[in-house]
Amino acid sequence: MSKTSSHARLQATVVTIACGILWGLLWIPLRWLDSRGLGVAWVSLIFSVAMFVTPLPWLFRKSNRNYQSIAAVGGSLLLGSGFTLYLISFLFTEISNTIILYYLTPAWSVLFGILFLGHRPEAWRFIAIVLGFIGMLAVLGHETGYPTLDRIGDWTALASGILWSIGSLMIANRQSGIVMPTAMFGLGGVLSSLVVLLVVSTWGPAHAAASSLQGNFLPAILIAMVIFVPPNMMLLWAQQRLDAPRVGILLMGELLVGVTTAALFSGESFTVLHAIGATMIVLAGLIETGMIKIRTT
Repeated sequence: MSKTSSHARLQATVVTIACGILWGLLWIPLRWLDSRGLGVAWVSLIFSVAMFVTPLPWLFRKSNRNYQSIAAVGGSLLLGSGFTLYLISFLFTEISNTIILYYLTPAWSVLFGILFLGHRPEAWRFIAIVLGFIGMLAVLGHETGYPTLDRIGDWTALASGILWSIGSLMIANRQSGIVMPTAMFGLGGVLSSLVVLLVVSTWGPAHAAASSLQGNFLPAILIAMVIFVPPNMMLLWAQQRLDAPRVGILLMGELLVGVTTAALFSGESFTVLHAIGATMIVLAGLIETGMIKIRTT
């Protein structure tokens, strides 16, 4: 590996860690906007539009007109759609549930890499997968003692991690610049947010009421341009230089910051099973990325 590529990977690592820590605070402005009456589907749409519009002045420049691979475009679209589901889950389940269930991403990345990309299924990879899913079961059973998926937010958190993992695998090690991935990430978010708005308008009209935009649009745009667009643009750059499972584990600063701040400030409980689940999922990520070595021979 060249000195330049090593430096780029180090930069990508630092960027990814910083984005994860910042994301750990994302639930705070989301809950604040919700308290002002702005439905989460509208928040997601506003954030995604901001993400889509930001790179447009550069998108059609001659230097950015090169053809992009289908994998890079499709992966970016999936990342945007996954983030929409992630945002929505914050308001439809416990904050700790959302963050912990989302961070099955390293386990999903390993599993999908084995199933679809022909990655070698070493025994330690299976250990990582098993630990990750044990953690998931613990989180889902923290109230009843047995795993349940009875809240829409739990489902969307799981789905967001799956889409994020697939998208990460598709763009990993494909250096497509930052302009196109940013636009496609935003477009994926816009399309998925419109679908969510259509769905919630049928069973939860209050969450889709256009009247909630009044007085909330400008604050939502300002929040998007501080805590959503810049970190996601930086992360899209970093993801093109790191393996997908490693991105998942480096983002886990969000899990620590998010779960801690939620326990301190949201009034939600953080149970023993939450702690067990979070520990298992973090261990799965550490094993997958090689930060914890396991001998299987």
